[in-house]
Amino acid sequence: MPETNYVHEHVPGNFMDVLKNVVYISVVKAFQAEHPEGVTLVETHSGPGVHDGVKEEYYKGAGKMVEKNNAPNVPAPTKKYVALLNKLRAEFGNETVPGTALFSRELMQDNDVHRLSDVNVDDVEGLYEDADFRKISAYDPASIDFYIPRDEVSNRQHIILIDPPYNEDNDFYYAKELVDGLLERKPDCCIVMVIPLIRDHRQRYSFPAAMKELAKAKASVGRYFCSIIVGKAELEGAAVLVCNPTKDLDETLNEDCLEYLAQTMNKGKADYVVEQAMKKKRLIIPG
Repeated sequence: MPETNYVHEHVPGNFMDVLKNVVYISVVKAFQAEHPEGVTLVETHSGPGVHDGVKEEYYKGAGKMVEKNNAPNVPAPTKKYVALLNKLRAEFGNETVPGTALFSRELMQDNDVHRLSDVNVDDVEGLYEDADFRKISAYDPASIDFYIPRDEVSNRQHIILIDPPYNEDNDFYYAKELVDGLLERKPDCCIVMVIPLIRDHRQRYSFPAAMKELAKAKASVGRYFCSIIVGKAELEGAAVLVCNPTKDLDETLNEDCLEYLAQTMNKGKADYVVEQAMKKKRLIIPG
């Protein structure tokens, strides 16, 4: 299989990781506010939970967020991210970078459910005991029964984070198929999909466009998309697509927030995109 020039092991704490977690935390908090009866958090590529060692990319990404966190213009979503990051690093050590699985752990409320999978790890460090982790491939069609059981289609709000390794070109295809299958199962499920913007890669522009078209066709509530560009290296930027967001997500993760993220992690240069298109109001299940 052909390989991309993007190396996923460099991600923990870099600008892409920051963007992912800022968006994911905001999405989860918004749905929790709408669903006091509880939500289901799903991570299809959970990783090990705690990443040992702090690499240079951390100081250009998450480290910058921490350094600038007391400035007067810091958006609320970034402050929430930094607060959780600092709490988790205090727990696991300053030479570690927490994965999103641990951010999910911190976000959990009464009646929430946490499901995770990853075919490449045996365990996820630091989870609560009632979290449900399975060593399965997200690209196995049977995994959808774990992520969204058929008896939950109509009575649970699912928030599904898809952050594949993208180590091979086929990962783009399989990730798209996964989103397609999840929306086929539950057209109004919320999917948070992380997309690397890899310089000179053939999927650099076509994949984000294809994913937005898929969301337009199959996501019954709407879609949100944001991206930042931070340099001219192999991984020049990152994007996050949210299928079926809450109606006001673009008011929380707005232009000011994306501009701040882009400028802070790109030496003052602001190169970003934020857009949202909604089809209808979401039906909120009474508690």
